[in-house]
Amino acid sequence: MIWTISSRRKKLRFNDRGSNDLVKIIDSQNDKIEDLSKALDIIRDENQALYLEIKNLQTIEESHKKLNGKLREEIIQLKKDAKDMLNYP
Repeated sequence: MIWTISSRRKKLRFNDRGSNDLVKIIDSQNDKIEDLSKALDIIRDENQALYLEIKNLQTIEESHKKLNGKLREEIIQLKKDAKDMLNYP
């Protein structure tokens, strides 16, 4: 005969069947489910943070591509202007 205090229910309970007690097994499984649920929440938060970081990096990449295209056009135009200046002093 063992008296235990359940952490989930905060009451005394008589436990005379040892590890075969269904209430004990259910409490244990519920604790495992709660732990896994917390772990899943942490993973979801990390996943959301990584998603936002990737989205931000993609936005930066797109703006860099646009800027790169504009700068290439400007370089081409400056080369044409320099060539024209050499042809017509």
